[in-house]
Amino acid sequence: DVIGQSVFKLFMSRREAAASRRNNRVFFRSGNAYEVELWIPTCKGQRLFLFRNKYVHSGSGKNEIFLICSGTDITEERRAQERLRILANTD
Repeated sequence: DVIGQSVFKLFMSRREAAASRRNNRVFFRSGNAYEVELWIPTCKGQRLFLFRNKYVHSGSGKNEIFLICSGTDITEERRAQERLRILANTD
């Protein structure tokens, strides 16, 4: 069960957690969207996820800003890209 636990402790090394915290600070100061790729341990083994973070403004008329973070498993996509790269560079 991961509810209420720190993403930094669950899925990241200390180095990755420190880098993620730095990215978050820059993100919150600038408000600019950003993407980051992280290897995450899953029941299927290590998987590569692409996380996208973006601020959106409420459409309710209130001055509210929300953070949206989505993660997509891109492991197979990256493996396919690597296979294509190897094929393209093989005689």
